[in-house]
Amino acid sequence: MGPDQKPPRIDRALLTSRQACADAVKWFDATWPGGVTSYEEGLAVLLGGRRFDYMAWVLLAVPELRERAPADLRRQVLGPRHQELIALADEAARSEWLTPRSASPEADRDALARLVAEHQARLAALPGATPCFDDWSLVPLEAAFGEVAPILGLAWHERHGLGPPPTPWALAWRTAWRAAQGGTRPAAPTPGGEPDLAPEAWFEQRLRLIAGVSTQLRPVVRVAHQVCRALDDAAFERCQRSASERFLAARQGASWRAAAGAMVASGDQQSPSEEAASYAAQTLAGTLRLDLGAQALWLLADVAEASPWEPLLGIWRLGYWPAGAIDGRFVIGSPSPPATLAPQNG
Repeated sequence: MGPDQKPPRIDRALLTSRQACADAVKWFDATWPGGVTSYEEGLAVLLGGRRFDYMAWVLLAVPELRERAPADLRRQVLGPRHQELIALADEAARSEWLTPRSASPEADRDALARLVAEHQARLAALPGATPCFDDWSLVPLEAAFGEVAPILGLAWHERHGLGPPPTPWALAWRTAWRAAQGGTRPAAPTPGGEPDLAPEAWFEQRLRLIAGVSTQLRPVVRVAHQVCRALDDAAFERCQRSASERFLAARQGASWRAAAGAMVASGDQQSPSEEAASYAAQTLAGTLRLDLGAQALWLLADVAEASPWEPLLGIWRLGYWPAGAIDGRFVIGSPSPPATLAPQNG
């Protein structure tokens, strides 16, 4: 710190501007009724009270304070892979999701194929994991959502903070979307009926792997919670905004109108275009939250095997959505598709 620089301080405005959790803000208010403390005093109180969870949030969410923390403290709080975790947090805070880096998805096909293959290989190398797909496809973002919407509407969806519980229209959406794409008439949905949908292996496997790592981290569960929180808040908002723009732009398409109409016919929605776009954007952004959190937990737990989530984040980094594997095919959503996007073998 130079002679003209003021020592850093922590105040309530800093916490709220960086989206600290309500419990952390409440604890800060109770500890420092004056609303401000120095970095040194704050660090001493956190360490004295063994509040490594709040320290983890500071290290990941407040770079200007993190820079003053010694490497030993970072390692103590975030584990041996603290540098990777910090890099991931910084990336999550600044990246513009669903913004392809290339002028055309065609230019990214080779890179996407390599990432899908790497994801499959890393899954296959994990104990108890099994291959869930044998090819992949690059489709418009709204088509990818149409494929996976019913899966993302299962019980685990609400459990992981991705939106409302399952609804009949999710399956109606997929049926109508596929029918519109193929030029056929969708079957009429049954009002009030529940989707007859079995869990897809890839989605179930993802949850099992996350649960396994979470079990390893049970002794530091509060730290794990703050690590995930520091990563996903800002990333979720930017991803949701980008997805919403894409979905709203797709509302004039025949396939979207057919799917939105089926949604209304299922009896759950009143404003098909706007509500469908909002639901789709929130759900899609929730999967980014899940992928970032899975990778963060993998690093925090220092799992020996190569992370299967890193290739998925590689797909996100290219500006696409790794929607997941369904019916033996890994689906990637493109926010700016060319006129024709043909399936590619993985």
